[in-house]
Amino acid sequence: MEKYSNFNPVIMGAATGYEPQKVELFLNSILLTNFGGVVVLFVNDDQLDIYQEYFKNKYSECFELRFVITKIGTFSSSNAFGKNCKKIIRYLSQYIVLREPKLKKDFIYYFAPPHVSRFFDYSNFLKLNHFTHVVLTDTRDVIVQGDLSKLNCQGLFLGMEDKSLLLGNDSFHIKWISDVYGKTKLSEISHKQISCAGVTFGDYKSIKFYLETMLNEFMELPYYTMVRSNYDQGIHNKLLYEGVFSNINLCQPLDSEIATLGVMNMNEVILNEENYVLNSNKTIPMFIHQYDRHKDLEYIFQNKYL
Repeated sequence: MEKYSNFNPVIMGAATGYEPQKVELFLNSILLTNFGGVVVLFVNDDQLDIYQEYFKNKYSECFELRFVITKIGTFSSSNAFGKNCKKIIRYLSQYIVLREPKLKKDFIYYFAPPHVSRFFDYSNFLKLNHFTHVVLTDTRDVIVQGDLSKLNCQGLFLGMEDKSLLLGNDSFHIKWISDVYGKTKLSEISHKQISCAGVTFGDYKSIKFYLETMLNEFMELPYYTMVRSNYDQGIHNKLLYEGVFSNINLCQPLDSEIATLGVMNMNEVILNEENYVLNSNKTIPMFIHQYDRHKDLEYIFQNKYL
């Protein structure tokens, strides 16, 4: 990609708990684009050597691949504690935070599920590095395609699920939102279309504000709520429909730069002769999310990118 003086993009995603093969398809798909920026994978300490060896010099001619050590997921994946023991530890840890409130942030980061903790890593990394545009993305079930110079735009871009799937008729979101905010809040936004937190992108200012808003909400909510389950997407949707985020672009599947395909009918998904998923107007979206929910499409992508 041509290096613009005012365009310095980064793609960030967590790979904690994954073997390198689980994110190889994601990285290989970026290799076939014109992306010349930085790709950051957050990995646990015991993954670093394995990742560095597996991907050694593989992408250097196209983009810079960085690995950043993180603590997210280390408690969840630890073999030192059983499932019930982990629940007890999380429950008891709230009493330590009650006595020492200054520990709340660190305890959420360490004890919360990775879906929640990753927001701290994203924010910390951006504070230490200068980028003009940012992608926050899942890595196991995302394909990157098309012209990534289109990232050079303003605003916050949020992926949306199919319009048929509403917050109030999806069991996961019913639980996430009612657990965190109660049934009254759920009823207020139950008629709204689901926004998926799996792929989000925008200019630095917009992403910085998005992350700060999410983290501020994490810190305002009760500690035990934040470490109990992966409530991040419920929080994401609640804030969206309260109008807290600014300069928003809602990316409808097959009609934008983010195609979230999880509940889409495969009859609606069109591929061109190069096996790129197309929007309804025949343009190529930059991001394909949840393709693995459709085994035929997963097979096509595995043959293309592996």
